[in-house]
Amino acid sequence: MRIVIKFAGALLEDDATVGSLARQVAALAQQGHEILVVHGGGRLFTATLKRMAIESKFIAGLRVTDRETRDVAVMVFAGLLNKKLAAAISAEGQSAVGISAADARCFVAEPMVHNEVEGSLGFVGYLTGLNAPFIESLWHEGLLPVAPCLGIGSDNELYNINADHMAAACAEYLNADQLIYLTDVAGVLDGERVLSAVTCQEIERLVQCHVVSGGMVLKLEAAKRAIEGGVREVRIVGGASSDALLLASHAAEASAIDGIALIPRLLDAEQFLLPTYKRQPVVMTHGRGAYVFDSTGKKYLDFLGGIAVNALGHAHPRIVKVIRREAARAIHLSNLFHNAYQGPLARKLAGWSGMDRVFFSNSGTEAIDGAMKLARLIGRQPNEAAGTTAKKHRFLALENSFHGRTFGAVSVTATEKYRLPFAPVVPGVEFVRFNDVDDLEAKFDPTVCAILLETVQGEGGIYPVSETFWNRARSLASQHGALLIADEIQCGLGRTGRFFSYQKFSSRPDIVLIAKPLAAGLPLGAILTTEDVASRVSPGMHGTTFGGGPLACAVALEFLKIVEHEKLLENIRARGTELRDGITNLASKFSFIREVRAEGLMIGIELSVEGAPFVSEAMQRGLLINCTHDFTLRLLPPFIITRAQVREFLRLLELVLATAPQKASAPDSARSADTKRVAHATAR
Repeated sequence: MRIVIKFAGALLEDDATVGSLARQVAALAQQGHEILVVHGGGRLFTATLKRMAIESKFIAGLRVTDRETRDVAVMVFAGLLNKKLAAAISAEGQSAVGISAADARCFVAEPMVHNEVEGSLGFVGYLTGLNAPFIESLWHEGLLPVAPCLGIGSDNELYNINADHMAAACAEYLNADQLIYLTDVAGVLDGERVLSAVTCQEIERLVQCHVVSGGMVLKLEAAKRAIEGGVREVRIVGGASSDALLLASHAAEASAIDGIALIPRLLDAEQFLLPTYKRQPVVMTHGRGAYVFDSTGKKYLDFLGGIAVNALGHAHPRIVKVIRREAARAIHLSNLFHNAYQGPLARKLAGWSGMDRVFFSNSGTEAIDGAMKLARLIGRQPNEAAGTTAKKHRFLALENSFHGRTFGAVSVTATEKYRLPFAPVVPGVEFVRFNDVDDLEAKFDPTVCAILLETVQGEGGIYPVSETFWNRARSLASQHGALLIADEIQCGLGRTGRFFSYQKFSSRPDIVLIAKPLAAGLPLGAILTTEDVASRVSPGMHGTTFGGGPLACAVALEFLKIVEHEKLLENIRARGTELRDGITNLASKFSFIREVRAEGLMIGIELSVEGAPFVSEAMQRGLLINCTHDFTLRLLPPFIITRAQVREFLRLLELVLATAPQKASAPDSARSADTKRVAHATAR
């Protein structure tokens, strides 16, 4: 990790405390952490001024610093204290070097303005820049930099900087993982209680209600700045406590130690978000191509792709260009008017799919609900009054299916953990055993208005529908006047190496549902259907506020063009084959790999042990994957991945498989009669 540690000046007055903290700093550095130490020294500075008969004056807690006072600050901070601390750390076996602002202009400052009168505080400044390459070069040489609270201005004068704010700024400029304040008090106090956790909002309350005062105000304000600037967490520690620094640097131990106030960036999320996801404790900030970066600057190879959304990776230049252009024109206009992109996008999707008509929604789950409405509409006969239960009203869906979270979609989702908490759900739904034609025939009758199926089950573990099952579903739907609805929300739009996964079959569905990659990360879904179905729809029967807005449709149209222009279907097929073959080779080394299922860049690795530890180990090694149904590792990389990135993935995956702890055995799969340990369900 990259850590900025700020020493309170008072801690430097006791040799035993200095020795203890120096030992802990050296130990952290020797563990491989990159550390910058920033220190103050206000009490010694004040005492020195008093001995020299130089009067101190303060404005809003800041010392007015004329030239004479500034020179004493340089002598105390950059001279006596800086060298003392660097020497103490070096004595513990970690080479440390005292650096000053003038060294390679490593800390740049500007004069502080108070009450709109520039220079009223004299040589008091704030940090405006940091020479990160210089600091990093010291780390590269095995040196630990120790910096006093001084910065150099454009006038080449040295400025006194509040050490708390300097440490926060340094942490921000260096993209530090942690900022640790070592104080001469127990921590952040609310009355007599030491706070164990503080949010940014809580900081505002503590300051405004005068719960904290003096130096702790500046410290908390600086901590808030660091968090808002991207530092993952800030800890405020009573530095005189035994091993406090070592404990503070390890999150698992720190939460159980008195005298530590945590100010993690994630606390607001944990306090205010509805707990619908078990999120990883990191903040992702940006992506580039097939890689994503967290708030510490750590780089990850993204083989999750926002769960099949980021098909073009991150920040594709053509997508960025369109978003910028259209955001400056019109983001939303409403569906009471035409916009410039809905029609062309619908035409393009019709051409890709062989369908005739398109309705745009906000998401895939809304598309599912809309398709269910269409199925009920088509199933109702002219002599059946509105408001009554039509004879043809039942839905068939498949076991192991997942169609979404809205009420209709969850009703046709077989996985009980998603459906049962909300019972009773939409009535008239029955589940068919996956790829079991006999069960399909037994349950399909004239009361069925539609059968919904994922052409490749994604959340269920990457299971493709067989050609035999598809063909029988198509013939039964036609025989009984029902609709065949293909949920291609995850597997469509190129994911399997075809525009749509159902295009490997000879017959088409009546409705196709898409979303995920359609607008390259912006929310957009769609219902694609035939003219026969569309002819039953009239204005007012269905609608949406946001679906099909100009910005999202412009981006979606550009996405489809990029897939064509960059020949990404060819890349998907080629890279998918390389991944499948590479994982098969790994399966010969790791007996707990039970089966490999792959269609293009939609890959499932079924294990005989729990998958969660492998996901965690992968993240530690800079690889993003996920686990579905407890035992299947799911891979959904972007369409743009290269041969080199496939090799990088396989190298990382082998390390993950070799080192992650193994927990619990999976039950024997009832899904396949194939007794081979590794089997392929490859794109035809």
